[in-house]
Amino acid sequence: MTHYQKENYPLPTVAQPPADPEDIDDYTGDQMVVVQVNAKAQNLVNNAISGEEYEKISSCDTTKEMWDKLEVTYEGTSKVKETWINMLVHDYEPFQIKEEESIEEIFARFSKIIGDLKVFGKTYSSGDQVRKILRNLPTSW
Repeated sequence: MTHYQKENYPLPTVAQPPADPEDIDDYTGDQMVVVQVNAKAQNLVNNAISGEEYEKISSCDTTKEMWDKLEVTYEGTSKVKETWINMLVHDYEPFQIKEEESIEEIFARFSKIIGDLKVFGKTYSSGDQVRKILRNLPTSW
C-alpha cells in the first residue's frame, strides 16, 4: 500500500476501509492501517463540524461517505452547480447600471455576481469585467 506523509499521519491511497470481518483479529496489517486512518479522519471531520451537520452524516460508515454527503449538501450535484452557473451568467451578461446607483452599490452588486461565479469555477478576466462596467456606464457619468 502506498503512503503519503503529511503532518506525521500516513495517508493510504485506499479510500474505503475493508468490509467488517466477523472478528477484528482477522484483519491483515494493511487492513488495520486503513481502518485506523479512516477512524482518525472521521474523528477530524466530526470535530470540525457543528452538531447540526453531524446529524446529517452520523449514519455514514466511512469518511468518504461523510465527505460526499457534505459535498452534495453544500455544493450540490453537478447538475445543481450547472444550474447555478447558468443563473449567475444570466445575471452577469445583461448587467446594467441603474441611474440612481452609487459607485459603491454598483461595485458591490457586480462583485457579488463575480464572486459567486468564481465559487462555481466560472471566471471572467479583469479586462472583461472592466469592459462590462465601462460599456454600461450611464451617459450622465
